[in-house]
Amino acid sequence: MGGRGRITVRNVTPADCRLLWDWANDPDVRAYAFTPDPIPWEEHVAWFRRKTSDPRCAIYVFTD
Repeated sequence: MGGRGRITVRNVTPADCRLLWDWANDPDVRAYAFTPDPIPWEEHVAWFRRKTSDPRCAIYVFTD
């Protein structure tokens, strides 16, 4: 594989809330978002809780 690790996928966990918030607020991500303003922590936590408790929603984290 040319020195690269394996890609793994897992379901998001409550411990990932901060990670997703950091990614969502990255300046490069915000530059291409419909709303370029940073996402407040409280709004993100509310969104994360709604999504992770919705049986119709799946959030995955891919790592290498």
